Amino acid sequence: MAGMTADSPKSPEIRDDRGRFVTSAGRKPGSRNRVSQQAIAELRSLSDDAFRALRENVSRNDQRAVEFILSRVLPSGRLVEMDLTAEGISEAVAEGEVTLNELKQIAGAASALKNIGEIDQMRRDIEELRKLLCG
Repeated sequence: MAGMTADSPKSPEIRDDRGRFVTSAGRKPGSRNRVSQQAIAELRSLSDDAFRALRENVSRNDQRAVEFILSRVLPSGRLVEMDLTAEGISEAVAEGEVTLNELKQIAGAASALKNIGEIDQMRRDIEELRKLLCG
């Protein structure tokens, strides 16, 4: 690329007065190229046949078909029923019903839920302040 100038026909480098590259508007966000649209249309046309074949394989007890269905339907982790209070979680850990890694995931989810609650409260507070200030 060395030796190419801004007015060279092969050089796409055009910069503004601040040194940033100037580009065209480009493709609209969310747009797909023609090949992708054709591929998606082709896949959609195959879906009925694919589901019919999968259903036939499951009815013949094809182990791979059954595993495929279960891997898409069941949650990726294991399902543990417990009381989601601090005491209930502590009890589940103490009794070995929940591993430390699962406890870490629970704590992360609880923290995220707490943050969401705090954000919602801040939004309500801001709205209340706006009403007070704007009348």
